[in-house]
Amino acid sequence: MEFNEFCAVNNAEVVPEICNEFVTIYMEAKNGTRCEIERGLCIDLTKHLCHWFFMNGHTCSKLS
Repeated sequence: MEFNEFCAVNNAEVVPEICNEFVTIYMEAKNGTRCEIERGLCIDLTKHLCHWFFMNGHTCSKLS
């Protein structure tokens, strides 16, 4: 199996689709050791990032 860098094979259009998984899988941990940023802040950061992508024409998708 060949592995490519994520950004080499995907564009910003996939960000709104995967941001929920990013927060729940990578930013949260059952024992709290993966990330020191609180959950609410992680959600706000991903919402703002997706909004920035939308406003700058990098994606047609918008989070609701």
